[in-house]
Amino acid sequence: MKAGKMEVITCIVGPVRTNCYTLVNQETKECIIVDPGGEKEKIENKIQSLQCKPVAILLTHGHFDHILAVKDLVEEYGIPVYANAEEREVLINDEYNLSVDFNGASYTCDANHYLQDGELLTLGGFTVKAIATPGHTKGGMCYYFMDEQILVTGDTLFRETVGRTDLPTSNMRQIIHSVCHQLESVADEAVVLPGHGETTTMSYERKNNPYMEGLL
Repeated sequence: MKAGKMEVITCIVGPVRTNCYTLVNQETKECIIVDPGGEKEKIENKIQSLQCKPVAILLTHGHFDHILAVKDLVEEYGIPVYANAEEREVLINDEYNLSVDFNGASYTCDANHYLQDGELLTLGGFTVKAIATPGHTKGGMCYYFMDEQILVTGDTLFRETVGRTDLPTSNMRQIIHSVCHQLESVADEAVVLPGHGETTTMSYERKNNPYMEGLL
């Protein structure tokens, strides 16, 4: 998929088929890795085939299935990791990130840069707005590439639904507030890249997602 100067490459990785995205600047061949949830060789092979240079890792949240390849990729490429400032406790706690219960082994990681709601970043030649979207975890974060009209939502927003809220630090009221209000400024035409499953658009979700009734 292409949007402006961005090419979006999806690798489905890990034990619960997480969407790991490589966002490539077609002009500079720099790339951003989003939610590397495992199978580091698969991600590295894709990067090599694209002949692009990783410059950062963005984490939408800290669950094991979105972070299992973080440390390997940091070691391989020497790149910084970005996450919501409210999510550090999940990233560094194997009970909160579910790695012991669901993966059978403890795994934790840390970020280099902890972001605040509304913070603007320039990464790989892209301007990115960090939008805090608590609910699935207390430090969930979406990343809005405004020029390309791409919104990476992790497990906050899926096609016609939202992420689970029966896990540590999750909260149903918060996730509804997040999708109805925190994402209110995102354009209708924005393409939504979720943490699992198929892509969608904000326009479609505002018309068809029962959790977004607050925006109708």
